[in-house]
Amino acid sequence: MARNMRESHLTVAATHGSLGVGRFTFCVRTEDGRIFELYYNRAPKSVDDRKGSWTLYREMSAKE
Repeated sequence: MARNMRESHLTVAATHGSLGVGRFTFCVRTEDGRIFELYYNRAPKSVDDRKGSWTLYREMSAKE
């Protein structure tokens, strides 16, 4: 990554990641106590749709 970026862009990428790279994972507990793992995938779907997408990955047990 460092070989093909300007230093100013490298600093930003080190803290926020590069465009379209990486996932943010969350565990969410609903009001009725169910627990779900979901993630936001930063990869764009296409050139015209540069937003990432949310995915419900799984329902977890309380022991996890």
